[in-house]
Amino acid sequence: MTLQEIPSDLEALALRRFDELVQRGEILYERPRTSIAWAQGFQFNFDVTPALSKKPILPPDDPGRSKPIGPFVDPPDEWIIVRIGQSHKLILNKYCVYRPMLILHTTLFAPQTDGLDISDLTAAWAILRQIETPQMIIYNCGVEAGSSQGHKHIQIFPRRDSQEFQMFPSKATSTEGKPFRFTETLPDVETRISGVPFMHFVVRLPVNASSRQVYDQYERLLGMTKHALKAADAGTDYNLVLVSEWMAMIPRRRKGWGSFIANAANMVGSMWLRSEEQRDEMLEHPLLDMLAELGIPLRDG
Repeated sequence: MTLQEIPSDLEALALRRFDELVQRGEILYERPRTSIAWAQGFQFNFDVTPALSKKPILPPDDPGRSKPIGPFVDPPDEWIIVRIGQSHKLILNKYCVYRPMLILHTTLFAPQTDGLDISDLTAAWAILRQIETPQMIIYNCGVEAGSSQGHKHIQIFPRRDSQEFQMFPSKATSTEGKPFRFTETLPDVETRISGVPFMHFVVRLPVNASSRQVYDQYERLLGMTKHALKAADAGTDYNLVLVSEWMAMIPRRRKGWGSFIANAANMVGSMWLRSEEQRDEMLEHPLLDMLAELGIPLRDG
């Protein structure tokens, strides 16, 4: 199957298969208990679901981080929604916060420490555009970015922001036409959201952006991110968040604290938690400052 052959009823197909596997107990899903809170001037959406308590996180030295071992090597046919040529498979996620959650992974093993290439983003973007319900794409590049598996994969799921809740990158004003300037302490003000105390790069996308435009922006932000990581002597890991209107990239130094492992969605305010106790404990602290310790803190806050 090529990109042109992605079924027009992709969303209905995914939902139908998802519901079947949930009913059989093979997908772990329970409608999350949702709440919204303000912290340090920004909104956070908390989705609490016990499904996350059973999700395995591979240790950094697990063989599955560097070899073709794990759930994406040969998934059962009933879990596969679409085969995209010989390069990618779109499958259902087993541990779900939302209905449904999808995983786009490479057919052949590639490590989750690799950057995305144009085929990865072309496939992900085509899927996002094909599904009527607004979707969010995330890529957790590396262990410290919160990746749970070592086989290269992108996650695609219904986006949580609405009139009641806005992720901070939605405030972005930067476009591809604006120049980029960088110092070792701050990103270009044009790619930064005021008040966010950790390094991040955000750009707005053109209306009906092509996959080539999306990939060009990815390479642009990746260059900034690599520069920031090198300047901070902070490794190579990062988060990517992509929706139809904007793209955000966040350099990462640490995966989380305690039992909380922060992925890309968490870093932009969409928090996935195992319990309400975990949420309440988080809200006792300056949440943005805590997230800053997982990224690269900005010296001026």
